[in-house]
Order: sequence, then C-alpha cells, then structure tokens
Amino acid sequence: MKMSSFLLLAAIISCMLARKAYGVELVEPYNRCYGQVELGFIVDGSRSIEASACGNFKRMLDFTQRIASGFGIASSQTRVGVGLYSTFASVPIPFGKYTSLQETVEGIKKLRYPGEGTRTGRALKLMKTHLFSQSRPKAHKVLIVLTDGTSVDDVKAPAKALRESGVEVFAVGIGEHYRPRELKDIATDTGHVLTAGFRDLMSVERKLRDAVCKSVRKAMMANAYQQGVGACASSPCYGK
Repeated sequence: MKMSSFLLLAAIISCMLARKAYGVELVEPYNRCYGQVELGFIVDGSRSIEASACGNFKRMLDFTQRIASGFGIASSQTRVGVGLYSTFASVPIPFGKYTSLQETVEGIKKLRYPGEGTRTGRALKLMKTHLFSQSRPKAHKVLIVLTDGTSVDDVKAPAKALRESGVEVFAVGIGEHYRPRELKDIATDTGHVLTAGFRDLMSVERKLRDAVCKSVRKAMMANAYQQGVGACASSPCYGK
C-alpha cells in the first residue's frame, strides 16, 4: 500500500473512532409540512467526505435527520427513504420501513460510512429502480441528493430518467470540491441547487425545507382541485 493511501485510510479510521453521538435539534410539530410525500435522500459516503475533516459524514446524517423532521412522517403522510452510496449504492431505508419520526431518525443515525469511491450515477439509477418504484400513485415524489465531489460515472442520463418519471430533484453540493455543472445536471433546474460547507450545512436547511414544502403544497392543491375538493383538504401547510 502506498504511503499516501495508508495515511488516508488511517485518517478515516481515526475519524470513525473519534465520532461522537450528538443529538440533532428536530423541527417542532407546528413547523412541519404535512401532505402525502415520498421524500427520498441520497447520501454521499465517498472517502473524501471524512478525509477532508473528521465528522463530516455525521454532519450529513444530521442534516438528513433535520430535513426529514420537517415533515409529518406517517404511513398516510410523508414516507422517508434513504439511499447511501460510494463505489456501490444501496437503499438501507426504503419507503415504508419506518412510519414515525423517531424510528426514521434512529434509522438514519445507524447508517454506516462506506468510505470508497464516488458513483453518483449508479446511485441515481438505484433510486429509480429500488426506491421510487415503490411510490404511492398520488404521492408527490422528491429526491434530495447530498454530494461533496465529482462522480466518476455519468449522472446526466439517470437524473433525467428520474425527473421524467415524476421525481422532483434537489441537489446539495457540500464542501469545496463539488462541480456546479454536475449539480445542475442532477437537479430539476437551477432553482433546485443549493451549496454549503460541511460545518455550515444547516444554514441551507430551512431554505431547502421551505422549497420542498412549497412544491408539495402546489402539487397537493392541484390534486385536490382535480378531485373537486377544497384546496385546504390536502394542503401540507405548516402547523396543520
């Protein structure tokens, strides 16, 4: 093993051993967004995450928990699904696995850091075939992609396939090494792209949560009118 690779591996192991379990301040019930939503996350677990600073992977999980807590999680409301990737991708939390906020938060906390390569395109494909394929017919579908770097595979085609299947995609670039062009290729449009450093990731949390809830509200209201009922019947407004 080359010395540089050995030092990188040692740094990652050190970070994992030093990680502490701080609690995340969750969104209060009166500030949550309610509606029938399939809310998916893709969390980048590549080696560069922890190599740049210890605790970065946990910061991403904390952010994911905080965003998820901004929605009314229940079997008939918002269902949360989480994909995790590096060289390979998996869906450790499929839609419907957890039906309460507490279960969801605990499940996200338990996700393990892969620490390998960056194949975002592979993860996007898996989200379409193994996560959103299980969506409820009338639920609004949203995917939030968290990544810190450049993918070694194509993201444009799988992201387009996801969007064309009805999934609204937000891309969050974290740190200093993401590619703005790649984020735009992933997201629904430029208004669905956000960026932040690892340590100030929570600074974009409310903006992202509000943007998702706004799109959910719009979709639910349109669906309600199509069914001939009042807009408030399905409105996911805060504090319902």
